Amino acid sequence: MPEKRQRLDFIDIARGIAIICIVIGHVKCNSINRVVFPFNVPLFFLISGYFTSAKTDMRTFVKRKAQTLLVPYYVTCLVIILIGTAEGFILGGAGGALKELVDWIYGTLYGSGFGFDKPFYIKSIGAIWFLWGSFWGSVLLKLSLKMKEEVRLLFIAILFIFAVMTKQLVWLPLSLQPGCCAVFYMYVGYSFKELQPRLGGVRKEYKSAVLLFSLAVYLFFIKDYTGFELVHLSLGRGIVDIFGSLCACVVVFWISKKISPQRFLGKCLSYLGKYSLFVLCFHIIELNLFPWWKIAAWLCGKGMPEFMTIPFLIVGKLTMDITAAVIASKIKPVRRLFGMKE
Repeated sequence: MPEKRQRLDFIDIARGIAIICIVIGHVKCNSINRVVFPFNVPLFFLISGYFTSAKTDMRTFVKRKAQTLLVPYYVTCLVIILIGTAEGFILGGAGGALKELVDWIYGTLYGSGFGFDKPFYIKSIGAIWFLWGSFWGSVLLKLSLKMKEEVRLLFIAILFIFAVMTKQLVWLPLSLQPGCCAVFYMYVGYSFKELQPRLGGVRKEYKSAVLLFSLAVYLFFIKDYTGFELVHLSLGRGIVDIFGSLCACVVVFWISKKISPQRFLGKCLSYLGKYSLFVLCFHIIELNLFPWWKIAAWLCGKGMPEFMTIPFLIVGKLTMDITAAVIASKIKPVRRLFGMKE
């Protein structure tokens, strides 16, 4: 297999692992969250930065990002609004439908990954905040690449500090603060791409040492996990956990490389990675609207052991999201709408 194809497979596999971890990270299990939260979102930001080109003109770049990130955001939100309003009507009549319609429209326009009621009520739009966060991060990274290196580093640091320092004062719309934080991870990915030609001559023992160190840091991160979620910039122990999240990503990339030669598993994960946007969009629809917990409670009432609740949720969510994503990936108008190449 050509070297370029191997690299693309390895990156798509990493995406596939990350999107699975995003889905299972929403079953409200701390034992799972401490393993997947350190890398599932940061890894996507790193990959986005890796594929960012300094040569593309800004106008073309922004247009492309709007097509591949913002159009899917609003299309998915429209589906959520329609289904949510219908559910509101079924459960609460015209009044319930109106409330759901207004709440979901406000949630869509604000674009926050978590809900709040002070100073005003905003419904969480859920994990799809990632698309607006990625848009801001990509545009700000692209802007920084026009600066001198010293100014660029200062600019990225200021964005990160701004995001962290202002989150307690005001949560800005359209996930702007997580987007400012994302620039750091994207720049790490971009820098790695720039350094890659120089790393070809690095001895294998040194690469192995970096991997073992990263694995050790990641394992300590899991053991002493105090919370790490970029959705609301909960950064745990700060710089320590930010570094730990980078080490977790290194481990996942290494695992992806090892999986790549495995024909069946590698092909499946690569496919999921290639269409991870579809998985995310369908996941957020079912996460917001499908009554998984009510079904699980009903099954427990019918005799299902309580310890089977989490496995049931994981299997159900993954089955629904992946099936819907596979179907969508076969429909050319949907692919074009989401800015995907034929």
